[in-house]
Amino acid sequence: MEVTSEKLSPTSMLSKMDIRAWVSQVPLLGWLIGALVAVGLEMAIGTPLARGLGLFKAPVLFGFVIMLKKPLLAPSAVLYLSLIYLLPIGLIARFGAVALNKIAAKLADFSTGF
Repeated sequence: MEVTSEKLSPTSMLSKMDIRAWVSQVPLLGWLIGALVAVGLEMAIGTPLARGLGLFKAPVLFGFVIMLKKPLLAPSAVLYLSLIYLLPIGLIARFGAVALNKIAAKLADFSTGF
């Protein structure tokens, strides 16, 4: 049986081109600032959040160690990674793209040695 475009679910309709277009509008500076904010969040509230989700400590290696040793804790590890890493990085990348593009353009005028 063939799968036609009419039977696609709403989530599968989001094409790779839409994701590529969204990601390509964010400069590297945006991703770096998002990662810096995520690391700060993990340092500030990582352990209390992990304990609140039923984990003993913050997941190591993106939660793979926890998922392999105790598979029942996999949803908690995924939720932790989503709240600490994916959500802040995505929000900063999405809503800061315009301002960060302007900053990146001004930084491009500086010399490489600077």
